Amino acid sequence: MGINKNKGKSTAETKLRSRAVERLRKQKADSRLPRTEKDAKRLVHELEVHQIELEMQNAELRQAQEELESSRNKYVDLYDFAPVGYFTFDTQGLILEVNLTGAKLLGTERKLLLKKAFISFIADAGGRDAFSKHRKEVFQKQDSTTCEIRLTRKDGSIFHGQLQSIARDSSDVKAGNIHTSIIDVTEHKKAEAKIEHLASFPELNPNPVIETDLKGKIIYFNTATDKMLKKLNIPEDDIRRLLPRDLAKIIKEMEQRNDGRYELREVEINGRTFIESIIIPAHLKVARIYAQDITKRKQAEEELRESERLYRAIGESIDYGVWVCEPGGRNIYASDSFLRLVGLTQKQCSDFGWGDVLHPDDVEHTLSMWKECVRTEGVWDIEHRYRAADGHWHPILARGVPVRNDNGKIICWAGINLDISRIKQAEAALQKAHDELEKRVEERTAELHTALVEIEAMKDRLEAENIYFRQERKMKHSYENIIGESDGLKYVLYRAEQVAQANTTVLILGETGTGKDLIAAAIHNMSPRKERPLITVNCAALPANLIESELFGREKGAFTGADSRRMGRFEIADGSTLCLDEIGELPLELQIKLLRVIQHSEFERLGSSHTVKVNVRIVATTNRDLDEEIRQGRFRRDLYYRLNVFPITVPPLRQRKDDIPLLVQAFVERYSRKLGKRITTIPKDTLVALQEYSWPGNVRELESIIERAVILCQGSVLNLADRLGVSSPSPSSAVRTLEETERNQMLKILSETKWRIEGKDGAAAKPK
Repeated sequence: MGINKNKGKSTAETKLRSRAVERLRKQKADSRLPRTEKDAKRLVHELEVHQIELEMQNAELRQAQEELESSRNKYVDLYDFAPVGYFTFDTQGLILEVNLTGAKLLGTERKLLLKKAFISFIADAGGRDAFSKHRKEVFQKQDSTTCEIRLTRKDGSIFHGQLQSIARDSSDVKAGNIHTSIIDVTEHKKAEAKIEHLASFPELNPNPVIETDLKGKIIYFNTATDKMLKKLNIPEDDIRRLLPRDLAKIIKEMEQRNDGRYELREVEINGRTFIESIIIPAHLKVARIYAQDITKRKQAEEELRESERLYRAIGESIDYGVWVCEPGGRNIYASDSFLRLVGLTQKQCSDFGWGDVLHPDDVEHTLSMWKECVRTEGVWDIEHRYRAADGHWHPILARGVPVRNDNGKIICWAGINLDISRIKQAEAALQKAHDELEKRVEERTAELHTALVEIEAMKDRLEAENIYFRQERKMKHSYENIIGESDGLKYVLYRAEQVAQANTTVLILGETGTGKDLIAAAIHNMSPRKERPLITVNCAALPANLIESELFGREKGAFTGADSRRMGRFEIADGSTLCLDEIGELPLELQIKLLRVIQHSEFERLGSSHTVKVNVRIVATTNRDLDEEIRQGRFRRDLYYRLNVFPITVPPLRQRKDDIPLLVQAFVERYSRKLGKRITTIPKDTLVALQEYSWPGNVRELESIIERAVILCQGSVLNLADRLGVSSPSPSSAVRTLEETERNQMLKILSETKWRIEGKDGAAAKPK
């Protein structure tokens, strides 16, 4: 509030000057030259006396002006630096005056607020309507009026403001102004919200809470209820003894009244007293019955009533500080307990004023409350602080009532003072316990949230692994172990054992059907990652547009048909081994993404910008010549170098002839059990024929031929269903030696002669 320093100037100087001018005018009218020296001396003497009088009056005026200036400065400081924002509005809501605290509340300089509409600082339309209604009520009620609205600071932050207003001139609405004080009650609102939040968790309530449906059937009760049942020796199945008998009727009445709360009177159960209340939350179709054990309180109240009767009997021995004062406020009497509290004698107490014992910050409020009670002749209730005999400030709860004579005139005021230091300490302890409980609830909620996130992630992983294993069972190989004792196979297993303990990327090469995936599984089972399942992706079995989703996962809505979030094989294989089967079939556009994962161990799901870090070991297999693929531009050279850290080549079956009898025996036993047959003999010529065949399809082809032979076999001797032809060499095979070429030619001739060697149409008679 800006105050003109000349506005409060005293009018005493102006009046004095007017009188001096008037006196001078009369003197001039009556003036005449002194006729004698004596007259001249007398005139000079009068002028000197008059001059001294003027100087004294001027000194008094200056002192009065200085006192007035000092008082004005104190008022300005009090106004500007008060802890409450003070505003003066005109009838249209424009800001006419504002103190520094009010400007700080709105986050704007004071000079920028003048003549500005206060409604521009109100956060919502509802608040603007409330302020408009508030201005009208100020003039209509002709009394102090309050309201609460949400206000916006210059920086955009919002706070709750409580307005208390009074009209300067309520008789003329158009001409009158409004004086308003504003305080920030945001923290108070937050505290109320926290209390409501805490009350919404029945399990945290230390008192019994029972929930029923709207027909009165019990559906839940908290731990405190269970404890109370045990304390009262009531069986759990007899819990309805804690409920009112006409509960269903009460709930029905509450529904009809559309009232969510019904207070019950006190009830007694097994000698204990309870106060019960029923609440039907609007968002729940349940009724909550809150029961509070007030047995101790009832006992305390009874003891208090006994004490009151005792106090009335013993009079002066009452423990409260009793006082009596005149209507003007002068003390007449104080009890011994009051005197002990303030450390004064009866005489001293009669002479002292409230300001002698009251805390300086409480004097103004106490006096204003006292004057208001005297004016309205009402009951005086106030809480303030007294300086006690121990020198400390004690919180005092004071209550006073007017004492009237037979004519109804107040002859004195009588009241009591209660030292509530212990109550305040108990309240502080209770608040501290409440804050600690709330903190523990928040910490526990955070822990539960973290655990829930971890469980959700684990659930996603398990669901993904289950999906993967269901798919794997459908694609499971017909053999489970590596069978063979040839030197070539032993060397492959030796190489696998060498690299198994490291996290090195392995590239397994070999023709189709040689069992590259079994070597990959063997490497995983011998590695430190064997506790986690081996994850396999067949790059040749999936469409090109789905491989990326399978490898890296997807978010819901990433593409048409992606109706849910799904984890990719890399994410499922985190901490395990990922086998990329037939890596040579991977499209070029995905090879660069795979290279990044191998280099940095991170990727993004389809439709997501969030980077996922993984710890995955890569084992890749292929039946292609990757060098030729690189030359043809179908495979990236940099990816090849990343994969070819530790290559292992699985030999074809034609180079493992010693393993063929073992494989045949294993396949015969497997399919015999499966088909319910008993095959005990494998002819030698059958084994020879199988060993002499070149096996372009390798072990997979051998397994198919044995399965077909077992199906067609009628007895205990295994016979091949068809004669084995001599297949053409694989394009990717190494150049055969002369000996191998000759052997193949012999096999071809024997096949043409149906294995007749000598005689007519025998192999020996054929031209070479």
